[in-house]
Amino acid sequence: MSGRRRRGKTLERIKKVDDKGNVVVGKHYGIDTKDSIIHSPDKVITTIGLENVVIVDTNDAILICDKKRAQEVKEIRKILAAVQK
Repeated sequence: MSGRRRRGKTLERIKKVDDKGNVVVGKHYGIDTKDSIIHSPDKVITTIGLENVVIVDTNDAILICDKKRAQEVKEIRKILAAVQK
């Protein structure tokens, strides 16, 4: 198992996990959403029928991805940096 995968599990260990296995920072209302990471301190996030996803709202972008592909965030950062020049 890669170090990145272990770090993701660490987040789930240090943040409160709800009864559906979600780690939520901010307000989240969901139907059939489980085992996901939802981080949006400033906006309400609503979800329906999602599993094993990461949702992160920042000042300039919203990331939504499968947990298994979260390590590819570096590639998205490069794309965003290139288009924002």
